[in-house]
Amino acid sequence: MTATTNFTSGTIVTSTWLNAIDASVFDYVVYARNYATGDGTTDDTTNLQVALNAATSVVDGSGATYKITSSITIPAGITLRNANILVGTSAINAVLVNTRSKLLNVKITGTGTTGIIERGIYPAANGVTDVELVVEVTNMTVGVHAQYITTDTEANYPKRWYGNIYIHDIVGLAANSEGYGVLLSPAQACHFTIHAKTIARHALYLAAGARDNDVDITVDGCTNYAVQLYSTSGQTATQYNTVKVNCKNLSESVATQSGAVAIVQKAHYNTVIVNMEGSGTTSEAVRVEGASGGPYPLSNKIIDGNITGQFTGADVIKLINADSTIITNNRLDAYATAAVISSRRTGTNGITHGGYIYNNQINAQAQSIRGIYAEVTTVPTYIGINDIRNNGSGLRVDDSTSGKRYGYSRRITFSGTTASISATSSGDTTVTLSDNLQTTNRYGVVNLTGSSAQYFDKPFWSAISLAPSETQLTFRAYNGHSAGQTFTYSGFVEGD
Repeated sequence: MTATTNFTSGTIVTSTWLNAIDASVFDYVVYARNYATGDGTTDDTTNLQVALNAATSVVDGSGATYKITSSITIPAGITLRNANILVGTSAINAVLVNTRSKLLNVKITGTGTTGIIERGIYPAANGVTDVELVVEVTNMTVGVHAQYITTDTEANYPKRWYGNIYIHDIVGLAANSEGYGVLLSPAQACHFTIHAKTIARHALYLAAGARDNDVDITVDGCTNYAVQLYSTSGQTATQYNTVKVNCKNLSESVATQSGAVAIVQKAHYNTVIVNMEGSGTTSEAVRVEGASGGPYPLSNKIIDGNITGQFTGADVIKLINADSTIITNNRLDAYATAAVISSRRTGTNGITHGGYIYNNQINAQAQSIRGIYAEVTTVPTYIGINDIRNNGSGLRVDDSTSGKRYGYSRRITFSGTTASISATSSGDTTVTLSDNLQTTNRYGVVNLTGSSAQYFDKPFWSAISLAPSETQLTFRAYNGHSAGQTFTYSGFVEGD
């Protein structure tokens, strides 16, 4: 029973219902400071674990700092909140999570040791699902790592982790597999918003079968690709992921390995949206690359991005042995050393399509480089309508595909009336185009109408001179009628 005061009579009474309220409302919170010191110096590993094991729902850290020297485990369904975890021993997995574990307003600080694997958050078992993270992780070689523990089977993959992650000052040596912010390798159907700052290798890494993940990530400072999607030939494909990345201040610690996103080898059907500021310290914004002889990344999408600035590599968006990549609806006010967008090949190339590049706005910032470069000679490449401008003396589209390319980056329509053409003779009409088109690889169609059917006795036009200049097209019409006449014309010219 719980004693209360009856303020009318001044007597002490007992209340069974108030006792029930005490148990259901107040007793579900376990305060870690009742078990551990939380002074940031004393080893609290054992006592903090006792508090976690004693809880039925929530452990509240009261904002204190708890030093640990080995892993602590969040039991299934338990929430740890308002706590700072300070790692006192290098090369450990600091916090292990189970299904429905939650870390809310928790900061984890590592030792800053490189040359080892030290993780902030890691599964406690195979197949951990529905983990919520509202965390800050810093000074470790791997921040958050969701993967299986034993056997690479889908049943063992983590699934449906979600939340908000602030991850910063992630350390690692350039030649080692360390320096990862959030590593989903593999995980499925996770949904995160991530803010990352000063990352040694990759702020976000999806690999080895990661699929159906949706991540919105902002990166300020990273010395490799801020985001990488990757699987080798022997691994399950990394596929059907959607990543929106906003990034700046990227640089490189390994030659030609830097940018916003890299999609490599067995990574298929992924969608990336890139908003990026290039500052002359980054190789490219996006790279999609297959190995010589395969595997080839298939049907990935680079869409709706806004990429600006200078890049030190050959291309701003670079495809190498990439199969059927879609690049569309991007604004690219950016330049590199060779082209803004390229579709390239190297070694043994077994792809089925060079790519689909259309509806992009390209401003090469007055640099004499190609707007789009297509060189895949074995399979088709489609280049649709693109607005390509301000690239100096460079070709807007450079077609080196040996006839495998189709589509044009610009289409201009025209119409008018010819001068009078004498009976049974021909005359030339020059059309002034509303925009300039490169004089090579142009394609034109002219339609004529006139007053007599007799002009069909011979072709009513016999030639189109596509390339008098970048702003002109000339066609020759033949008048088969017995009297002079004019012709009404309309048509279009496609080119680059």
